[in-house]
Amino acid sequence: MTIELLLRVIGTLCLLGAIAYLFYLFAPAPLVERLTARLGALRLAALRLRSEAENPLDLPAWGRYMSDLEGYDSEHAARIAMLARKLGHAAALPPDVLDALEQAGYLHDLGEEDLAPTLAKPAPLTPPEREALREHPLHGERMVHEIGLPSEPALWVRWHHEKVDGTGYPDGLMGEAIPLPARVLAIAEAYEAFTHRRPYREALDPDEAMAELQRLAGIAYDSMLVRLFAERVYPELLETRPRGTGPLGAADPI
Repeated sequence: MTIELLLRVIGTLCLLGAIAYLFYLFAPAPLVERLTARLGALRLAALRLRSEAENPLDLPAWGRYMSDLEGYDSEHAARIAMLARKLGHAAALPPDVLDALEQAGYLHDLGEEDLAPTLAKPAPLTPPEREALREHPLHGERMVHEIGLPSEPALWVRWHHEKVDGTGYPDGLMGEAIPLPARVLAIAEAYEAFTHRRPYREALDPDEAMAELQRLAGIAYDSMLVRLFAERVYPELLETRPRGTGPLGAADPI
């Protein structure tokens, strides 16, 4: 798709938005609700088209697309990519692996594209919804391949919800059977999730989030990597990160 065609598509969507506003002013409430949902889908479709047309490998753009889709702020994926790179550097991963790990950080939840309405609801997931969520790393792996990245970051996306005690998903890998970069990515996503508000819970402050990671060391997360995060990454974050408030609740990071 050329940039000129993309601009025409966006212009058409803007016109539809103006027409929809008139419906919003005068239409019955149920119709307004349906129309609002449809416009949201069209807006996100335009964002996806822009990412694909401008540069399929513009990973920050894909990260912003997914953050918007999931209802997070635009830097959500970028923070996970940054945390993963910092922790990977502390674990002495080589530069090429760090680059691939950063790519996986931007794309870690690409497989949640079709689950966004479910994840945005202000309530815990139902068992069927949680079961559907457990499939998203598989979809993410496939989509990372479709973007054109090599197999390593795609596999780390697949395995970033595995837990060292074997209770993670989608493959139930245990301990060192989970590649080290995937274990790094899991901690980066967990800290980001703990310290930011979700529809079903408030954020933890940094100290509480660090304590939660340490509590789960050896259960969900690699103990050595949690120690490195506490000693090498966390002190730097304290200098720049605002503090959140409130309890974590019982849900896992998503």
